[in-house]
Amino acid sequence: MGATVGTALVPRDGNNQDQILNPVDMTLYKAESAGMPQCIFDPGLASAALNSIGIEKVLLSE
Repeated sequence: MGATVGTALVPRDGNNQDQILNPVDMTLYKAESAGMPQCIFDPGLASAALNSIGIEKVLLSE
């Protein structure tokens, strides 16, 4: 059994619980998928996620 931690920083990544949960979820997913025990949020993760979503929408609409 192991643990994985996703970390985001206040106020850089958000000012309240709702704003912080998305970056924390992204870092947790990145850490889990890469087999890392921890990951700190990087704003580039959000851009990559939005880019992936945009590509997926384009592919599904064709």
